[in-house]
Amino acid sequence: VGCKYEGEFEKWCGVTLSISVLLTCIVLPVQTIIYTRPTPWALDKKSGKILHDDAGKKKMQKVRWDFGREPDKDTGTPSEAEVRFDVWSKWLGLDHWQSTHYEATLDWSRTAFMQCFENVAISLTNAE
Repeated sequence: VGCKYEGEFEKWCGVTLSISVLLTCIVLPVQTIIYTRPTPWALDKKSGKILHDDAGKKKMQKVRWDFGREPDKDTGTPSEAEVRFDVWSKWLGLDHWQSTHYEATLDWSRTAFMQCFENVAISLTNAE
């Protein structure tokens, strides 16, 4: 931090501010990547290990990059099932959760300091 330290309290404040900036600018984006970025492979739902096909090759995960839900085959309207995908945190064993585009967007909005987007998005889904 570019300031002149004159006492112990000012030094403590400077160190605290520097650590806060470091955590905010580096740790939060890395955490968001781990918890929202899809893995290229399909993972086992319980163990989080990479699934293999009969030939021993790793099964690749197919991720839809567009928003919205799959249309129901009978009615053509959006189905109740969300589009979910395996993320790096599941493979690393940090959690057993599959993410959605909606959750990933909310996490990235917090990382980019756009908390207002989260509030609007929650209000829209409640209204829906």
